[in-house]
Amino acid sequence: MLKKLFRSVVFLSAVVAVTGCSQEKDKDSNPMVSLSVGTTNTSSSLYAYYTGLIKSVKQQAPEINMTIIETGATIDNITRLKKGQIDIGLAVMDGAYEAYMGTGKWKDDPQTDLRTLFTYTESAVYYAVTKDSGVTSMQGLENQKFNLGIKGSTTENQTTNILNLLKINVTPYTSSVSDAVNAIKDGDLIGLTKTGVGTSGDATIMDLETSKDLQLLGYSDEEVKAIQAVYPWLRTTVIPAGIYDWQTVSVTTLAQQVGNVVNTNLSVDTAYKITKAAFEEKKYQEDSYKSIKDLDFVILTLDSPIPLHAGTVKYFKEAGVDIPQNLIPSEYKD
Repeated sequence: MLKKLFRSVVFLSAVVAVTGCSQEKDKDSNPMVSLSVGTTNTSSSLYAYYTGLIKSVKQQAPEINMTIIETGATIDNITRLKKGQIDIGLAVMDGAYEAYMGTGKWKDDPQTDLRTLFTYTESAVYYAVTKDSGVTSMQGLENQKFNLGIKGSTTENQTTNILNLLKINVTPYTSSVSDAVNAIKDGDLIGLTKTGVGTSGDATIMDLETSKDLQLLGYSDEEVKAIQAVYPWLRTTVIPAGIYDWQTVSVTTLAQQVGNVVNTNLSVDTAYKITKAAFEEKKYQEDSYKSIKDLDFVILTLDSPIPLHAGTVKYFKEAGVDIPQNLIPSEYKD
């Protein structure tokens, strides 16, 4: 018994020693920092983006170790941030705004410590249906069985709210993207909602078109006005005709900015280093997520609907970026 106890103590001591040595300092004597990053479903192209972000950060801040975690995207990530389960979270910025303001899913529970680290892309919302459904407009979804988005995601929440606003009653189907695709292929529902680049073919849609004739739905001008009257922070974009052989007309749909959010407890130094690396080593992210190649992270981030993290502000000021006053958080110190 004493021998077993002695061996256990020796083993644990060795583990502590090794762990402490590997995490205390990097080769340049910088303190090691380990961060958990909440992302989204692994089937999403956005999930792949984070492998590129890790490479970018390693170029300038090798002492920062980032671990990618598959999650339910925005709402799940903001919840995990609040609980201290992750340090950085992917977020659709519309959802981040609702959380910060305490509206929607966050009614009466404002997440006032939420901050934007940076924004890196803008996605279009696809509403794809089968042609044999006969549905040609959003109003045509009435009484149809339709996928609203990944369960628990901002897309699901947003689609639900907008259909309710427009008084369109559907039979909701929430699931993972892959489950929704299989259900459409089996004829169990007529279509799905998902986000995508909007200016090039989406992998999920391209998968579906191999077995089903499809079309994309869009909002009319009147519907856009009604939506933005209630949700003025929602933006629109146009999915152009021709990105699929079968898409002969352009459609107006909602656009979702996507970025990384954190809480104020992330250190200024760490946030500064990650932002600096993401902006200055963008090529590694482009390799993992090619659609961001022509996007300007500065312009996207300055359009954030919630305040920036103090570390992001520090980097922007160093880079000579003019920052709107409403984006500078109260905790930022010159």
